[in-house]
Amino acid sequence: MYDIKQFRPTLYLVLAMSLTGFSLAVELPGLWLLSLLVLGVHGWLTRTDRFRPLPRLAANGVTLAALFYTFQAIRTQPTPIITIGQFLVFLQLVKLFEVRANRDYAQLLVLSLLLMVAGAISTAGLAFGVLFVAYLFVALYCCLLFHLKIENDAALLAQLPPGTDPKAAAARAARAHGLRASAATVRQDQRFLARSMKKLAGLVAVVSLITAVFVFLFFPRGAGAGMFGGVQFRAGQALTGFSDDVSFGSITRIQQNTEIVANVKGTHADGRAFDGSRVLYLRGKTFDVYNRTLRKWDRTTAGRGRGSGMGWGPEFGHNAQAGVTTDPFIEVPAGGEAVSLDVSLRPTGTRTLFVPANPIRLTPGRDLGKVRYSRVDHAITTSGEVVSRLEYRSDAQYITPDDDLVADTARPGSVPVRPRVGGDPDVRGSGSDPAHHINPRVAEYARRPEVSGDAQDPDLAAKRDPAGPVTDLDERIANNVQRHLLTKFQYTLDLPGTVTVDSTRDPIEQFLYDWKVGHCEYFASSMTLMCQSLGLQARMVTGFKCDEYDRSMGNYFIVRQSHAHAWVEVRTPNGWRRFDPTSGNEAAVPSKRSAWQAIKHFFAFLDYKWASSVIAYDAERRDSLVANLDRKLVESVANSGVNPRSVSQSISAWWNGIVDSVGRWLDGRGGWSTADSVRMLVTVGVAIGLLLFVRRSVKRLRMRARARRIGLAALPTSEQLRLARQLGFYDRLMKVLERHKVSRPPHLTPQEFGQSLTFLPNEAFTAVNTLTGAFYAVRFGEQPLSHDRQKELDAEVDKLEPLLASPVTVR
Repeated sequence: MYDIKQFRPTLYLVLAMSLTGFSLAVELPGLWLLSLLVLGVHGWLTRTDRFRPLPRLAANGVTLAALFYTFQAIRTQPTPIITIGQFLVFLQLVKLFEVRANRDYAQLLVLSLLLMVAGAISTAGLAFGVLFVAYLFVALYCCLLFHLKIENDAALLAQLPPGTDPKAAAARAARAHGLRASAATVRQDQRFLARSMKKLAGLVAVVSLITAVFVFLFFPRGAGAGMFGGVQFRAGQALTGFSDDVSFGSITRIQQNTEIVANVKGTHADGRAFDGSRVLYLRGKTFDVYNRTLRKWDRTTAGRGRGSGMGWGPEFGHNAQAGVTTDPFIEVPAGGEAVSLDVSLRPTGTRTLFVPANPIRLTPGRDLGKVRYSRVDHAITTSGEVVSRLEYRSDAQYITPDDDLVADTARPGSVPVRPRVGGDPDVRGSGSDPAHHINPRVAEYARRPEVSGDAQDPDLAAKRDPAGPVTDLDERIANNVQRHLLTKFQYTLDLPGTVTVDSTRDPIEQFLYDWKVGHCEYFASSMTLMCQSLGLQARMVTGFKCDEYDRSMGNYFIVRQSHAHAWVEVRTPNGWRRFDPTSGNEAAVPSKRSAWQAIKHFFAFLDYKWASSVIAYDAERRDSLVANLDRKLVESVANSGVNPRSVSQSISAWWNGIVDSVGRWLDGRGGWSTADSVRMLVTVGVAIGLLLFVRRSVKRLRMRARARRIGLAALPTSEQLRLARQLGFYDRLMKVLERHKVSRPPHLTPQEFGQSLTFLPNEAFTAVNTLTGAFYAVRFGEQPLSHDRQKELDAEVDKLEPLLASPVTVR
């Protein structure tokens, strides 16, 4: 039957979509290319009739070997869902090469669905979501075709006489169930099957979509939605990005990673959104102890004990009723500026939550869970690694307009850890603070007049008492050290390609004396150690420094892994002040907005809205949605009196708004609001719908014109369109003949006309009558044409042109 031939191409499409979806979810382009290549080879073998099923024994042996490897890999891999998904990909490809019966096709469909489920567990991105929806529709159509194929196979098997096939018993069983179909029934099915299948698939898809939207809107998921969080996150590669640790154990080239890690929307106390004029610093973790033996940064043990004045605050979690912490984290000085940051954090694989300086309180999202707050450095960490998207609000206090001060929350009586210069490498005692030793070469470099001194007083280091209290001199010295690193050193991510590494020496010492180049961790580490060697209280801070702000749509910061940064905080009489000594990063100017960046921001905005409006949709948002709908209905009833003039004015205002928004977007003036974005998206959608409608209407008119040309005008419209689509070859035949001054008189039937063309060359005469016979088989014999048969008839018409141009043979 005609439509059943669509099953295999549709099955290939379903398998390709599942392989693409999983590879997109786990970011494995190599797996995607390899699997599609194997799928294409199978399709080529099948189309050229070279395919031979793989023996069951061989397939089972290979599958068991892959299963054994998977069990071994799951024990060592941090993300078992990716390993399981890779096994499903392999199993799907093996099953594809051993297809023999309908049971194998059913298993392929099930495996494709499992693969998409594995992808859904691994990602919550917009691209995968769109692909998943498309996959569901195509898979639905494929399942309907598969059901039809099973019924058709049973009907054909039932008509075989017993003994002519090894499956004669199955044939007799089929006949016993009355599966024998008459020729008239088969022709009737062939005539209406394509249209009925499309209608059925469309009806089921629309009903399923409406049901899914209704369930999503009014029955949101609960707290158990994160049950697969432990198997989602895939460990990052050696790229730029935030890490819970800072070490210099291996010096390799660092590659840029532009993956988005968070979206941050900032608002002032009066409700105004951030305008993007300032660079956003998000603090993550702090380090104040450098282990020269391990070449790794750590924190003092005094900052870890819960009972100490410099230790962790109490654990707290999300309160379903209150939703916020009850007490402020810190008490900041009066004045300054209160701000709020709404953070949508993607999986990072770390325990750190990123907040601005001086966080006052945290409003956790639904999936935040237990968190801990450090009174020493305001670091906020979760009880487990961030392996799923989190949302939270951080209220903070900017003490200065540039946000370069961090409130000092150490309790009275607490004694900070004092470093020692020289001596042996770090020796850690049980239950006590480590003896913090600084490389003497680093301390010697810090005491140079051109490093810690300035033009007014080159010998500032000698005036600073290492055991003395914090004074204004500390800030002055820190400024000098920062200036030296900014002006005398260069930034690079390719250390191995730039410098010569001596594995026997401390990397910080080599950075200061030999290399003079490095990335931000070398700059921040060097300044921290130099300041500590002079008696200053200094610590290194890691987090994100972001200058990418989307003004056109969402008015929010886009934080990427490449924005990960390290800077220094030095304690001054006014608190801990931020210093950024990394060369090339001293200009705190937001990045300029280009056309390509505007396009990237558009897709980033869609993904952000998908995460905030769909992925994070919960009962609270459901209640807000219902309240808004109720308000809109009330306003609609109150304002139901409309007239044509007001409608015309509304359309005109809408169009003027579109024109103005596009103009502001193109000339880079910014100021695009969310309403502008929605208006633009709706307009684009309406335009696409109109184009599709016009295209369908034009195609329909062309089919009606073709039907009139080939004598189908007396039939119902639906029959005209159906036959005109299949009889396009005959319409082309008539046009070819007309170009050679041969036209069919109205009083002749197509068959009579074909028989009258005896003056044509022999091959041309035969071709015309062959095409005329095919016309009668379709027009009056109700025989549908397959795609391959249509191509063959079109090829016959193409061959007719040169035949008509050849000399005429008199018959």
